[in-house]
Amino acid sequence: MERQAGALVLNVSEFSRTGIIACQLNLHLYA
Repeated sequence: MERQAGALVLNVSEFSRTGIIACQLNLHLYA
């Protein structure tokens, strides 16, 4: 159970980092 929770947190942080990079790319492209 704890291992799954850790994997979930890792997945969320990875996803949010990817989302931030995508947002920065969009701002750069469309600014």
